[in-house]
Amino acid sequence: MTRITPTPRKGDPAERAAFVEALLARMTLQEKLGQLNLLTSNIPLESDRADEIRAGKVGGLLGGLHNCSFGVGGPQALREIQEIAVQGSRLGIPLLLAFDVIHGHETVFPIPLGLSCTWDPEFVRKAARVAAREASASGINWVFSPMVDIARDPRWGRIAEGSGEDPYLGACLAEAMVAGLQGDDLANPDSVMACVKHFVAYGAAQGGRDYNNADMSPAHLYDVYLPPFQAAVAAGVGSAMMAFSALNGLPSHADATLLERFLPGVLRVSDFDGIPEMIAHGLGDEAGQINEDDPLATLSERALRAGVHMDMMGHGYFTRLEASLAAGRVTEAQIEDACRAVLAAKYDLGLFADPFARFDETRAAITLADPETRAVAREGAAAACVLLKNTGGLLPLPKIGQTVAVIGPLADDPKNILGPWSFQGNVEAAVSVLEGIRTKIGHGAVRAARGGEHYRRPQDDRAAQLCRPQGEPGSPAVGRSDRRGGGGGQHRRCCGGRAGRGRRDVGRGGLAP
Repeated sequence: MTRITPTPRKGDPAERAAFVEALLARMTLQEKLGQLNLLTSNIPLESDRADEIRAGKVGGLLGGLHNCSFGVGGPQALREIQEIAVQGSRLGIPLLLAFDVIHGHETVFPIPLGLSCTWDPEFVRKAARVAAREASASGINWVFSPMVDIARDPRWGRIAEGSGEDPYLGACLAEAMVAGLQGDDLANPDSVMACVKHFVAYGAAQGGRDYNNADMSPAHLYDVYLPPFQAAVAAGVGSAMMAFSALNGLPSHADATLLERFLPGVLRVSDFDGIPEMIAHGLGDEAGQINEDDPLATLSERALRAGVHMDMMGHGYFTRLEASLAAGRVTEAQIEDACRAVLAAKYDLGLFADPFARFDETRAAITLADPETRAVAREGAAAACVLLKNTGGLLPLPKIGQTVAVIGPLADDPKNILGPWSFQGNVEAAVSVLEGIRTKIGHGAVRAARGGEHYRRPQDDRAAQLCRPQGEPGSPAVGRSDRRGGGGGQHRRCCGGRAGRGRRDVGRGGLAP
């Protein structure tokens, strides 16, 4: 078994190209297709995943989203996975190890929409740097962030993950996030590869129905939805993720023109199960034809021809493209172009120089216990606060002699204080709104009621009684439950495709009937 020779940590483009071409020449077709295969996993690693890695059938792993210890609490578990790839496979090609690091890793920052309210790109860069140091200290080398989708329809359920409605601010913060995550040199052990998402116009889905079509003019696309992606590419982002949705009827997974024009030199990855999702959009090949017995084959072929390099959990590239190549529906050059992009990204991350550079237990112990990171997160939380109005000069509240009513279903919920997409955050260390106010002003000065519920009509009518008779100020603890976040298994098929996740079963006042 002859494995690859370690490369210099930093090499010029010619050296990188030569290394990648030499490695491609040694790879079998199955190994090339394996590099395009991005699968999920958990810790401990399942035995069948380990076997797939040893066989060269996996190019990267993405941590599972629920009850997951992937990339949390130190690097040892992920080191063992990387060892299987490097020491157990024929060529020893390292894995990309990815996770959704959206607004912090173990130290959680305000949600991206909240961070945008700071209007401070430098702080956003600093927050992203903290996240990169923590994620990389846990063995992760690729993060699916920043999410730069412009959102102007309040019915869409993933607004919290982006920077809001303004393309200029979105572009500034996209650049800052990429700079913070990737650092001065992508190959440094404390840097991670960023992934700008979701390309493109994902936030413009008609009716706010997630995965739906976005219908717009080229001018609106170029003026509003593309600038944040262009800023990320200009900042050197290493990768980009496609959108589940379609733009003017064509999903980005099949839009060769937009991918080549706006994402040149970037590793392009499908969204989770995104290639099979094109079936629900009613797509066929470029001539409108589809293999009705095996539509996944048709759409895997089309995605490859469009320039999507990695297939995340679609299972189409690895299982279908060998037969597609034999039938002449794709070419070996197209497969190699995709494999080349994956290998180049791994080279830039320094994985061929030292695949274990991000598995330093000493650095992890220092980084993950650094008290300064909590102080930075607190700074961000304060800067992200927005005061919409201050009727009658009510604020600030007196420090003494005041009773405060805290009302809402999330008031005493420490898990939700972390916000959506915070899988690595430590719930045990979180402080709920109610607990924080009680700690600050004393238990006797706080009155609390759940008020409404997120998923059923309110059963608690004490909310109004707590405030109005005494004329007390109220602190409504309302917001977005982490269960209302986009993604994570809330799919519902609607109008021939998956849609409606962002606003479903919602009655008057945001309460489910």
